[in-house]
Amino acid sequence: MTSGPCTLSRGGNCVGRPSDYTASESCQITSTRSGTIDSCPVFNTESGYDFLNIDGTNYDGSSCPRGVSLSSRSTITWTSDG
Repeated sequence: MTSGPCTLSRGGNCVGRPSDYTASESCQITSTRSGTIDSCPVFNTESGYDFLNIDGTNYDGSSCPRGVSLSSRSTITWTSDG
């Protein structure tokens, strides 16, 4: 289940954007499988303003959510400031 401008790769393995994100953007993804985030090859947001939230915990700046466990119903939300 997704809402907003997010995209999923073939097989739903990663979240990505074809270009830079914009102001006042929001999207939500609900995971369908449990697992662990192993790496974040590129993770860089405007620290303190743009957030990736996973099950209630915010990640911003270059603080990759590496090692975070996802349940089969984890909520992943992206928001950028206006």
